[in-house]
Amino acid sequence: MGKNKKSSKQNKLTRIITELPSGSAEYQRFVEDIKSQIHATSIKTALSVNRELILLYLEIGRKIMERQKEHNWGQSIVEKLSKDLRLEFPDIKGFSPRNLWDMRRLHRNFPLRKAVKNG
Repeated sequence: MGKNKKSSKQNKLTRIITELPSGSAEYQRFVEDIKSQIHATSIKTALSVNRELILLYLEIGRKIMERQKEHNWGQSIVEKLSKDLRLEFPDIKGFSPRNLWDMRRLHRNFPLRKAVKNG
């Protein structure tokens, strides 16, 4: 009895697959439409992620610059912050001292308030 149920399901699946209009022009347009949507969404997603990362980098740079001024922290704070961030987020690249200095420079050259207003 188990074989009959399995055979029945296979026959139904085979019938459904063979009934698909894969060769029709209408189906081809349908597939192309879906592909276009997927491509467009992929691009939008990448742009959104990049925008958010830039805003994060600007914010980190702002905070570093702000704390250095407020507390008279020197350059060693960037080394320490880099170490702490890499310990907390070992799978995320980009928190080297050099990158943190680049984030600080990014904020200095393009303050966050300008980026948000134009974004």
